[in-house]
Amino acid sequence: MAFVPVEKKRIYHVIIEQIKGAIDRGELKPGDRLPSERKLAESLSVSRSTIKEAISVLESAGIVDIRPGVGVFLRQNSLEHIILDINMILGKKTNMVELLEFRQALESNAAYYAALRATAEDHARIKKAFEKLEQAVLDNRIAALEDFAFHMEVCLASKNMLFKKVLDSISDVFLDGLKESRSISQKMGRSKIILEEHRKIYEAILSGDATLSRKEMWEHIQKVKERFIPVPSGTKDSFDLKR
Repeated sequence: MAFVPVEKKRIYHVIIEQIKGAIDRGELKPGDRLPSERKLAESLSVSRSTIKEAISVLESAGIVDIRPGVGVFLRQNSLEHIILDINMILGKKTNMVELLEFRQALESNAAYYAALRATAEDHARIKKAFEKLEQAVLDNRIAALEDFAFHMEVCLASKNMLFKKVLDSISDVFLDGLKESRSISQKMGRSKIILEEHRKIYEAILSGDATLSRKEMWEHIQKVKERFIPVPSGTKDSFDLKR
């Protein structure tokens, strides 16, 4: 019987997780001032030196600005950028750029073959998955599971079971990324924009246009990448129909 050692969390990680929770709940927004060291120490039942350590780590990561005599403020970065940087501190995430680039290569081609090979039954399943995603957005839910189900139906419709197997194998990190990105997008009022990206994929596949289906899927994931991970100037990818 094999056991995995229990990971020991540093106290400042716990404090940073609490700050991330406040950001997730909308209690802290870019530009907001954090509670004072004294208030944080009292509310979290830790020493002020531990709070100083957590704040120092956040400052080094470019997440907060310390203004002597004024306070500690979240930087005016996008929510996506702040959450990504905090997750990197906590060591929680797979490299999201690598994951999204991998999904882009895999799923754009799955969409291509789905457009060529999907049966009437596949069309019905993709349509149903899209309608569930649409309803989740209308209900103001995060819709990560519905989003994943839609992408899985596209892979199934490709009639290449390796697409499904690979998507299954990365389902945990895929769902983690979806929950994170969709939660942030919901706060930013972008859920309906993302829904329309899925609608374009769905309509392209049902039309049987393989090249357009690949393009719409590629561009959807590219937009996820750009929303979730700021793309440095001059490095933006674009879709080439000759690929």
